[in-house]
Amino acid sequence: MVSNGRRLVAVLGLCLAMACAKGAETLEMVPATDTLRRASAFSPLYEAVAVGKVGGGEETEAFGRSQVGDAQFEQALRLALLNHEFLAGDDTVPAYRLDAFLVELQQEGSSVTGSLKSAVRYRLVRLDGDAVVFDAIGEGVGAARIDEAPLAATRRRLAIERAMRDNIANLLSRLRRVS
Repeated sequence: MVSNGRRLVAVLGLCLAMACAKGAETLEMVPATDTLRRASAFSPLYEAVAVGKVGGGEETEAFGRSQVGDAQFEQALRLALLNHEFLAGDDTVPAYRLDAFLVELQQEGSSVTGSLKSAVRYRLVRLDGDAVVFDAIGEGVGAARIDEAPLAATRRRLAIERAMRDNIANLLSRLRRVS
């Protein structure tokens, strides 16, 4: 017969395991290619952008709040640029460098709705002469409902992934307008 103390420890252990925070998943931050147009072959940015410095992220601790790590953000940005034909190939000398710095992940409203805003400073620089093409804060919003994820930690992760995906999608739209 199992003692009540052991049952309590087992239940608490299970609860802790379920509540562990998980960082944002790279692929969930990448906008789908079918929802956005790709770069035009006539664009000066077509297969001409290199990813430069990416920062401002924070690694998620097991019992902390879900965050976006620099490595995951950089990979998501790289994949998005590749999928939308902005990323310079390995055999191509890039004409531009894109730097990105995660400025803020801000909870909007209550943790029940799971709404979150991301702000990223993007800086696009032309490499021949270091002319700044744009330097601006991009924003994105994401949310997760309680019926999608009963645990607050999971709702936060989903909201972060969606806010970052929206942010990157807005960046891609801006890149398409560069002439």
